[in-house]
Amino acid sequence: MTPIRAGIAACLLSVFLVPFAHGAPAPVEVEARAMLEDLVAFPTTADGDAVPRMADYLRGRFLAAGFAPEDIELVPAGKSVGMLVRYRGAAGSPHKPVVFIAHMDVVTVQREDWNTDPWTLTEKDGALYGRGAVDNKYGLLTVAQAFMRLKREGFVPDRDLVAAFTGDEESGMLTTQALAQRLQGAAFALNADAGGGFRAADGKTSYVYQASEKTYVTFELTVRNSGGHSSAPRKDNAIYELSTALQRIAAHRFPVKWNDISLASLAAIVDAVEGESRASLQAFIARPGDEAAVEVLQEDPYIDRELRTTCVATMLRAGTAENALPASATATVNCRLFPGETVAQTLAVLKDVVGNPEAEFATLAIPSRARRRRCRRKRWPRWKP
Repeated sequence: MTPIRAGIAACLLSVFLVPFAHGAPAPVEVEARAMLEDLVAFPTTADGDAVPRMADYLRGRFLAAGFAPEDIELVPAGKSVGMLVRYRGAAGSPHKPVVFIAHMDVVTVQREDWNTDPWTLTEKDGALYGRGAVDNKYGLLTVAQAFMRLKREGFVPDRDLVAAFTGDEESGMLTTQALAQRLQGAAFALNADAGGGFRAADGKTSYVYQASEKTYVTFELTVRNSGGHSSAPRKDNAIYELSTALQRIAAHRFPVKWNDISLASLAAIVDAVEGESRASLQAFIARPGDEAAVEVLQEDPYIDRELRTTCVATMLRAGTAENALPASATATVNCRLFPGETVAQTLAVLKDVVGNPEAEFATLAIPSRARRRRCRRKRWPRWKP
């Protein structure tokens, strides 16, 4: 981490990511808690209109904190909206801006799956529950609260700082693409939806930041046949064939991989890992690929995911009636690719694992290289109030 990165990260952490002091909370803590309650109350899923309403709410809070209207922009894209807030630095500064990113939306939720109301921030046993409380309304709040507090205190940075809040990170990512086109040429970006703090049992706290990210890609796997009537079962039932394919995917583990960034990331959290996993993680860091260490670490889903590409079934679709054999059965398979691996390589592995030449694979979501190339040709600033 360069000095400027460390300095800004430390600034944000000191603004909000600290425990409440004993006794009465400070006004900024009260404000932050109230804002988090407000943010969680917005059901910002892809199937509603809450993201624009939440963006308008945030706009009001930024205006009240002293930001000029021309420094706040709402950027519509698709059915959602993104948001840019410019914190103007010293006049004539030669330094490139720093961007702080977070997303306003959350994954769709089924109310019956929750023990508490997902849209009401609820405190139980010292923990806060609510849809998006971690992913990513707390991260968004951290950025917003820091900007607001620093603005009220009269802080003038040595460069422009920009908060970029996307509205559909969990779905189409159209707002992400729209904001990216406006933010080329920045010094770097800090992502509120990655990294974070880890507190070990002995009270030691470590903070990590994001330097790389897995590639996101989604496939649909479909098995077809002529179907039929349920009174005459057949061996090639599409649901059974799809189930066999998914069991093979579930049993497959992609090869263990590592690079300088992933090893540094694991080293940053080792103090927060307990028991046998800590010793195994230390062994893996010292001897990347250590088989005995991997045997232990792969049982922890939060560590295993850092060691390899992962693919998992997330949705199913089959059948049209209870008394009819399905003519097709489809599963959605979401993959997170270890940096350096390609979509084509991953798809080839899945086809080999499934081992059914009649099975069909379709790619649903993949990062757009063409769009990124177009963005790189643009220079800061790309957005105008």
